[in-house]
Amino acid sequence: MAEKKPIQRLLMAFEKLNSKGELDMLKFCDETQISSRTFKRLIEDLRKIMELPIVYDNKKNVYAVDRSSVLSKKDEDILDTFDKLNTNNEMLLFYSFVKSLVESEYFFPPINPKEKGKKITDYNQILRVLEKFVPQQDRDLSEYIDYHISYHYKLNMKIKFKNLIESIITSIKRKKLLSYKYNGLRTIAEPLKIVHYHGKWYLIAYLVNKNKAGDSGVIRTYNLSFIENMTVSKDKFREHHEFDIDIKGSFGIFLDDSINTAVIRFYSDYVIRAAKETVWLVGQSSRSGKDKKKGEYYEYTVDYPESGGVELISRVLGFGEHAEIVSPDDLRDHWVGKIKAMYKFIE
Repeated sequence: MAEKKPIQRLLMAFEKLNSKGELDMLKFCDETQISSRTFKRLIEDLRKIMELPIVYDNKKNVYAVDRSSVLSKKDEDILDTFDKLNTNNEMLLFYSFVKSLVESEYFFPPINPKEKGKKITDYNQILRVLEKFVPQQDRDLSEYIDYHISYHYKLNMKIKFKNLIESIITSIKRKKLLSYKYNGLRTIAEPLKIVHYHGKWYLIAYLVNKNKAGDSGVIRTYNLSFIENMTVSKDKFREHHEFDIDIKGSFGIFLDDSINTAVIRFYSDYVIRAAKETVWLVGQSSRSGKDKKKGEYYEYTVDYPESGGVELISRVLGFGEHAEIVSPDDLRDHWVGKIKAMYKFIE
């Protein structure tokens, strides 16, 4: 091979560093028929002319770009944004939130990092990337801030959820239907969305085969803990119209074409104060009022899917005697029935 001109060698070396991330001196010298001394001058030219922070990797015996010291225009924009966030501690709170997610071991479904001999996913890489943009003082202060969820699956369930989620993602990538048992019934469906909701994992899917109720061509919500024997089938997704899968459109995780409106009232100063500070559904309406018998109250008006009434009832029951379902009548009757059933259970 004829010796390349200096500018050609420079561009060739730059291309290799850009595509492969490293440059092997012996291989490059052989390809371009240059000496090791010429190669080292080439490295200096790359450092000066191209302004590349090239370092020598002793373990791999190659030259590579120190990417930790390279900032793209996009990175500079991020840094500028983070600097603005730092002025009011928003960056501190954001970093603390992500740190809590990564360290909780509950939001993500990797295998338990504490389990010996098991391959794990190192989510701390996320933190290491983020830490490039977070001042040391904020990283230190994050030890004083924690985010928690009220309940979650046991750690020994991680492997099951990890495998299920991997199958669902594979199904979406390959556009192949999923086959699984749900509450003992064989189900064939197209995955539409995976949702982590109040400490639990759910699959929202388009049901292809007819189930026991005779349904098909409908959207259903499946709790991953009840799914068994999931496999990615060889059958492709079926043609259907596009679905608007937005669980924020009404209260709860369940989706339904039939949407009702519920009125919930809260009583007692403590509960009213908490109700005023929280939101159950984006777009809900709220107001204060007074009942002649029960006194001051604070009221939510929320939309909920017909199939998700049980979830709404359970949320209200959590407030005990300090909250009630005012309407609609069938939802209120269901709520009252639950209270009577609980009382009968402890008689």
